[in-house]
Amino acid sequence: YVEELDLPFLNWFRVILVLMAYVVVIKVGQVIMSQFQPFKLYTFSIIHNTAMVLISAYMCIETVYQAVSLKYGLFGNYALDSSAEHGMAKIVWVFYMSKFPEMLDTVIMVLKKNNRQVSFLHMYHHFSIALVWCIVTFSYPAGEAYFSIILNSFVHVVMYSYYLARVFKIEVPWKFYITKFQMLQFMANMVQGIYDVYILKMDPVRGPTWLLQLLAIYMVSLLVLFGNYLRVNAGKAKKAKKAKSA
Repeated sequence: YVEELDLPFLNWFRVILVLMAYVVVIKVGQVIMSQFQPFKLYTFSIIHNTAMVLISAYMCIETVYQAVSLKYGLFGNYALDSSAEHGMAKIVWVFYMSKFPEMLDTVIMVLKKNNRQVSFLHMYHHFSIALVWCIVTFSYPAGEAYFSIILNSFVHVVMYSYYLARVFKIEVPWKFYITKFQMLQFMANMVQGIYDVYILKMDPVRGPTWLLQLLAIYMVSLLVLFGNYLRVNAGKAKKAKKAKSA
C-alpha cells in the first residue's frame, strides 16, 4: 500500500537518523540546560498539547470509520490487498508520523528542566514506538494495525487533554488514571497478539504473524516498565504520607 500511495518519510535511513538525533538532542540538551534557568514555554505548550489532542481525536475517529467501512471484526483481520484499504493505510501512516511530534514532549521537559520525567521509560517509549510503527507502516499498514491506533489515540486524547489542563492550572478527574489507562491499552494489545497467533492461528502467508508476535513482546516490555513506574510512585507516595503524619 505505501508504495502505491507514495507517502513521504518512508526511508529507513532517515527514520533511524531522526531517532538517533532524538536521543542526542535530549542528552546534550540536558547538559546545556544545566547552565540556564528553566523556560516557561506557556504558549508553546498550549499549541503543542492542543494539536496533539486534535490529531489524536482525528486518528481515533477516522480509524473507527475506516474499520467499519471495511467491515473489520475485533480481531483476526487480514489485509484485503486492494485499493479499498488505501484509506486505512493512510491513517496508519498518519499515526506513524504522529510519533515524531510526540517527541516534543521530551524537549519541553528538558527546556523546563523537569529532568526527573526524562526517564529511561519515557525515552524508551518514544523511541521504540516510532520504530515499531515505522515497521508496521512499511510492512502491513492495514488489518490488525487498526486496533492499536484506536486504543492509543483515545488514550492520547485523555493524556494530552490533561497536559493542556495542567498548563492552565485546571484540575481534571482523570489525572491519576492515565498510566492505568495506558496499561489497559498495553494489555489489550498483548491479548490481541497472543490471540491472533496462538489461538486463532492466523495464516502467516496472508498476514505477517511475526508482527503480531512483536506486538505481544513489545507490550510485555511496556507493561513491565509502566508497572515498575506505578510501583515506585506508590512507594514514594506512601513514604510521603507516612512522613507527613509523623
